[in-house]
Amino acid sequence: MAYSLSDSQSLLKKAAKDLEGQWAHAGNAWNDKAREEFNKDHLEDMRIAVANAGHAMSNIDQILRKIINECN
Repeated sequence: MAYSLSDSQSLLKKAAKDLEGQWAHAGNAWNDKAREEFNKDHLEDMRIAVANAGHAMSNIDQILRKIINECN
Protein backbone atom coordinates (compact mmCIF):
# COMPACT_ATOMS: atom_id res chain seq x y z
CA MET A 1 0.00 0.00 0.00
CA ALA A 2 1.59 3.26 -1.13
CA TYR A 3 -0.32 5.36 1.35
CA SER A 4 -1.56 4.18 4.70
CA LEU A 5 -3.68 5.49 7.48
CA SER A 6 -0.58 5.41 9.64
CA ASP A 7 0.69 8.33 7.53
CA SER A 8 -2.49 10.25 8.33
CA GLN A 9 -2.25 9.19 11.96
CA SER A 10 1.28 10.61 12.10
CA LEU A 11 0.09 13.89 10.57
CA LEU A 12 -2.75 14.08 13.10
CA LYS A 13 -0.38 13.45 16.01
CA LYS A 14 2.05 16.08 14.71
CA ALA A 15 -0.73 18.64 14.28
CA ALA A 16 -1.98 17.96 17.81
CA LYS A 17 1.55 18.24 19.19
CA ASP A 18 2.09 21.52 17.32
CA LEU A 19 -1.21 22.86 18.67
CA GLU A 20 -0.23 21.89 22.22
CA GLY A 21 3.08 23.70 21.79
CA GLN A 22 1.38 26.84 20.52
CA TRP A 23 -1.20 26.58 23.30
CA ALA A 24 1.56 26.39 25.90
CA HIS A 25 3.33 29.34 24.29
CA ALA A 26 0.11 31.39 24.30
CA GLY A 27 -0.15 30.68 28.02
CA ASN A 28 2.77 33.02 28.58
CA ALA A 29 0.58 35.96 27.57
CA TRP A 30 -2.90 34.57 28.11
CA ASN A 31 -3.41 33.06 31.53
CA ASP A 32 -6.85 33.89 32.87
CA LYS A 33 -10.23 32.30 33.50
CA ALA A 34 -11.20 32.53 29.82
CA ARG A 35 -8.13 30.47 28.90
CA GLU A 36 -9.02 27.86 31.52
CA GLU A 37 -12.59 27.69 30.22
CA PHE A 38 -11.43 27.41 26.61
CA ASN A 39 -9.09 24.61 27.59
CA LYS A 40 -11.82 22.79 29.51
CA ASP A 41 -14.59 23.39 26.95
CA HIS A 42 -12.60 22.69 23.77
CA LEU A 43 -9.07 21.41 24.10
CA GLU A 44 -9.73 18.63 26.59
CA ASP A 45 -12.37 17.20 24.25
CA MET A 46 -10.02 17.63 21.29
CA ARG A 47 -7.28 15.68 23.07
CA ILE A 48 -9.67 12.80 23.67
CA ALA A 49 -10.95 12.95 20.09
CA VAL A 50 -7.41 12.91 18.67
CA ALA A 51 -6.49 9.91 20.81
CA ASN A 52 -9.68 8.07 19.79
CA ALA A 53 -9.15 8.92 16.13
CA GLY A 54 -5.58 7.67 16.32
CA HIS A 55 -6.71 4.33 17.74
CA ALA A 56 -9.46 4.02 15.14
CA MET A 57 -7.07 4.86 12.30
CA SER A 58 -4.63 2.25 13.54
CA ASN A 59 -7.35 -0.40 13.73
CA ILE A 60 -8.70 0.45 10.27
CA ASP A 61 -5.17 0.43 8.83
CA GLN A 62 -4.60 -3.07 10.21
CA ILE A 63 -7.89 -4.28 8.74
CA LEU A 64 -7.12 -2.76 5.34
CA ARG A 65 -3.64 -4.30 5.30
CA LYS A 66 -5.14 -7.70 6.12
CA ILE A 67 -7.71 -7.34 3.33
CA ILE A 68 -5.04 -6.33 0.82
CA ASN A 69 -2.80 -9.22 1.84
CA GLU A 70 -5.66 -11.70 1.54
CA CYS A 71 -6.63 -10.37 -1.89
CA ASN A 72 -3.10 -10.66 -3.29
